[in-house]
Amino acid sequence: MDNTLMKVTQLPVIEEHLRSRKEQTEQRVAEAMSLVCTDETLTSVKNIRAEMNREFADAETQRKAIKSAIMEKYDSFESVYRECIADPYKRADADLKAKIDATESEIKSRCEEMLLGYFRELCAVNEIDFLSFGQTGVKVDMASARAKTPKKLMEQIKLKVDGVAQDMKTIGTMGENAPEIMVEYKNNLDLSLAISVVNERHRRAEEEREAGETPHGYSSSARCWSNRRSGPAGRPEARGAGGGRTPHGVVPRDRYARAPAPFEAIPCQQWLSVRMIILRRILP
Repeated sequence: MDNTLMKVTQLPVIEEHLRSRKEQTEQRVAEAMSLVCTDETLTSVKNIRAEMNREFADAETQRKAIKSAIMEKYDSFESVYRECIADPYKRADADLKAKIDATESEIKSRCEEMLLGYFRELCAVNEIDFLSFGQTGVKVDMASARAKTPKKLMEQIKLKVDGVAQDMKTIGTMGENAPEIMVEYKNNLDLSLAISVVNERHRRAEEEREAGETPHGYSSSARCWSNRRSGPAGRPEARGAGGGRTPHGVVPRDRYARAPAPFEAIPCQQWLSVRMIILRRILP
C-alpha cells in the first residue's frame, strides 16, 4: 500500500526565494539601526522607518496570499483525506472500542459475581448481616478478572470480613454497653470511634443527671460537707470557743443542738429544706 498521500512541490521554491532575500533584508535593517536620531536627523529617521514599514507590509501581504493559496489546496486535500482515510479509521476504532468495552464488562461482571458469592459465604459463616460488598473496597480490574482465581481480591474480602467479625467479638465482651456500641459500629465500621461515641454519650448523660440532683447553687461536694467535717458523734466539730463551721460561716455551738437531725443522716433531696431551717435559726 502506497503511504504517500500528497507531494508538496511549491513550498521549497518559495523558501529558496525568501532565503535569497535574507542578506539584502539584514543589510537594510542594519543600516536603519545604525542611524543616530537627533534634532537634525529626526525627520529623516521617521521617513526611513515609514519606508521600512511599507516594505514589511508589502511582504506580509504576499505571505498571506501565499498562505491562502496553499491552504486552499490543503483544504481540498483534507476533505478528500477525511472521506477516504480518517473517517473509515475512526468508524473502525469506535466499533472495536465498543466491542472491547462490552467484553471486558462481561468478564468483570462474572468476576464480581464470583467474589460476591464468596463475600456472602464469609458473612454467613461469621453471622454478619450488616456489611455490604461495597464496604470491602474491592475494585475489579482486568488483570484480576482474567485470572482463573482472583486471589488478591479474595484475600482483601476475607481480611475485611474477618476484621469485622473480630470487632463484633470484642463488642460482645463489653457488657451492658455492647448493644449501643454495636449500633454505632454498624454506622462507621470503626470500633474505636464507636466506643468513644458511646462513652462520651454516657459521660454527658451522667453530668446531666448529677446536675439535676444537685440543689441550686451547690455542688455535690458541698452536699457532703457535713460528712467530711463531722465528729465521732455525728455532729460537726467545733472550732475553738467560736463554735463550728458550716458552708455559711461560723455557727455557735449551741445552735447544733437544735438541728433536726445529724447532717450525715439527711438525704440529698432534703438538703434544701434543712438549709432553710438552719438559715432561719441563724439569721435574726
